[in-house]
Amino acid sequence: MEPLMKTLCHLADFSTEVFISQEEQDIEKQRTVWRAFQELLQRHFEVTKIPSQELHPDFCSSDIIVLRAVKRHLVN
Repeated sequence: MEPLMKTLCHLADFSTEVFISQEEQDIEKQRTVWRAFQELLQRHFEVTKIPSQELHPDFCSSDIIVLRAVKRHLVN
């Protein structure tokens, strides 16, 4: 998963908005990978969940998560 995060960090600047969509499934492996991805994402990006009310009604579902990520300003 690190190569994916390195790519996201390389392609995004501090004004880039990255939208990520994920279908929740009742599969333990999927839940584990999704949790790990979110933790890694939050190390590098400010992440907010888009409420379903803000999504187009034709393209939203209770099992679909949409996240908005903006690159963090790292403090040394």
